[in-house]
Amino acid sequence: LLVSGPGGIALWMDVTRSPGQLPVVRLMGRYRLPPCKQRWHTCATFLPQGGLLLFGDRRGSLLLFPCSSSDGTDRGTPGSEGTASQSEPSCLLRSEAVPLQDPLSVLFGLHGKTGVTSVTCHGDYIYSTGRDGCYRQLCLRDQQLEVLQKHRPCKGLQWIEELRFTPGGDLLVLGFHADDFVVWSTRSGVNLHCVPCGGGHRSWSYYSSPEADAFAYVKRGDVMLYHSEAEPCEQRVL
Repeated sequence: LLVSGPGGIALWMDVTRSPGQLPVVRLMGRYRLPPCKQRWHTCATFLPQGGLLLFGDRRGSLLLFPCSSSDGTDRGTPGSEGTASQSEPSCLLRSEAVPLQDPLSVLFGLHGKTGVTSVTCHGDYIYSTGRDGCYRQLCLRDQQLEVLQKHRPCKGLQWIEELRFTPGGDLLVLGFHADDFVVWSTRSGVNLHCVPCGGGHRSWSYYSSPEADAFAYVKRGDVMLYHSEAEPCEQRVL
């Protein structure tokens, strides 16, 4: 569980629960976000290299933090510390025992002032998306973030929410164009789906499989579901 609190301090907490017992919350790390007007994180991921945690924040910045304990053991995987005693008091009462970490690398305002929407890893690369209408491919060199490429998938897609890598090798860009939810295929360069939903300021979820696609969203207090079944391909190439 990753939460942002007062003073730009983000906490990483490990929550475990045994059957019939109350959950145990253990504080794993404390992280200081850079000073800015809107000082909270919007997304995060643990990097496969281990011992590193990447945040995206509301100011549009990418922040790389160490996530190893003070004794040098790797905390790169949630839950790696094991289960605490059920009689142990809440870890939040002893937060001063966990050192406050400053970022190893900062790309300040990379996605503009409207915020980072997702960070993910695929292969040897890191990908970030934002409400600036762009997604970026990055790499990690000597614990420093380096931008390799910047992509703007299509004109008018101002608000990119997420990237999906398909088993077939396509990269899907999920976002909002005006009042529509859009799924853009980078391989074919076309919109696979365009659903009028009222825009991006709402809760939503998208699911895709070879058999069907589904998009659920909340509008005026109602849960709406868009469902599309795959159609057989009749195209012939001469």
